[in-house]
Amino acid sequence: MNTEGEIEFLRTYKDFIYHFNMLDRNIGYSLRYCSSKKGDPNPQKWHSKTFDSKVKKVIYLAKEYDVYDIFSDWHAQVQDCRYLRNTLSHGSWEWKWPLPKPIHFHAPEIKDGKGQFTTKEFREKFIYLKCVAETFGTIRTQLETAVEKAAKPVDSELHP
Repeated sequence: MNTEGEIEFLRTYKDFIYHFNMLDRNIGYSLRYCSSKKGDPNPQKWHSKTFDSKVKKVIYLAKEYDVYDIFSDWHAQVQDCRYLRNTLSHGSWEWKWPLPKPIHFHAPEIKDGKGQFTTKEFREKFIYLKCVAETFGTIRTQLETAVEKAAKPVDSELHP
């Protein structure tokens, strides 16, 4: 490492992967909760599912319980984050100092998986991910509440 910019890039790279994994785990926790409320005998299975299958299940549940309008923007945003995570994980990344955009990446197996960033642009991608994760932390409660309410019997059903 030879520049402060390269160190910032590497920290941001690490932070992005870390926070993406936290988002993945939080989606799994939410699905575990919803599955347990629905009577699934194995709700912990969601911890081992892929990120894509977790997101699909969240969206399926959001539609099933009529809260998709809350999740529609988040759904598009989380796909953007997933694309960058895949590029980070499956691509090769280089620091090319002193170019104006010193962060170069190449991920041949990913569509449009080649490009470059300034350290500021790269950091903005990380900040975007954090916002998407925070949004999920807020809106997941509405999904969990909808599933929980649907799972509880109404008093009139208990006492005819």
